[in-house]
Amino acid sequence: MEPKIFITYSSKDQKVARTICTALENRGLACWISSRNVKPGQNYQEQIVRAIRGARVMVLVFTTNANNSNEIKKELALASQNNLVVIPVRIEDVAPNEAFAYEFATRQWIDLFEDWEKSMAELVELIAAILNVPSAGDPAKAGPGATGDAAAPAFFTGGTAPASATTRAVPFMQRPATRWAMTGLAVIVAAAVTYTTVTFSQRPSSTSVTTSGGTPTPSNSPDPNQKAASVIAPADISGKYSVRGTNTNGTTYHGTVTIQREGNRYRFDWLISNAAAYSGIGMRNGGSIVVDWGQKYPVIYQLGPDGVLTGTWNNGTATETLVPD
Repeated sequence: MEPKIFITYSSKDQKVARTICTALENRGLACWISSRNVKPGQNYQEQIVRAIRGARVMVLVFTTNANNSNEIKKELALASQNNLVVIPVRIEDVAPNEAFAYEFATRQWIDLFEDWEKSMAELVELIAAILNVPSAGDPAKAGPGATGDAAAPAFFTGGTAPASATTRAVPFMQRPATRWAMTGLAVIVAAAVTYTTVTFSQRPSSTSVTTSGGTPTPSNSPDPNQKAASVIAPADISGKYSVRGTNTNGTTYHGTVTIQREGNRYRFDWLISNAAAYSGIGMRNGGSIVVDWGQKYPVIYQLGPDGVLTGTWNNGTATETLVPD
């Protein structure tokens, strides 16, 4: 019987793909992986097509290498034709490029780079539910042939995430509902203060200010005692904006965002490259605004007097600029 789990990966990520394969099989879930299952002398493309047709789940090992792989795109197309459930597992914190963003708009995703054991157990439970088989999250209970779990790849050994950071399997591009509890608001306000003080002070393009007699003064002013005119940001940033951004891997993207005021908060609705949609809630703190969009790190914008919002996301490693239409 053909294995029901097909593992797709970049050839540059063979080692980590085999590690994931071993971890799943040690928990009783048989996998098909090309580096092992395509035998010498067999036609590689034919074996790929046959394995996908016989599978029900595709596990995509998503990395920077995978983000640039044309072969994976072909295998995803075959998966769609054969109604496979695609589960991307991110091995590193990399945003999908435009081709993958469209494919993953409604997919399930799991981050393995934060907590290998918990995330792997979650992946097993998700696959078991799809295949309607008993979950074997504990490798010790995986049945005959289980000889222990596969060790996490070397770049997972930097420590495990705290309990509060446990990864959840959620739609790959889905963002949480915009209802906020009071505790959530408190977290965002605290984040605004922290990120404005730390992150923006490190950005070359941001306006760092000090105060002299209560009046904002540019920190690079030749005379620190000279008072300067205050930078006045728009009172209300509601409206439609054009988006230009740069991902963590250096690729660029574009799109639009609509900002709507909701009391003392702002709702952000992005449409990137007419394909991927995102939503978030922003809290304004003077000349900056912190937007929670369902990820580990918020988007942080600096408000300019010309209405342009200049920001960073993914802990300052990616950038985004919003220009009023």
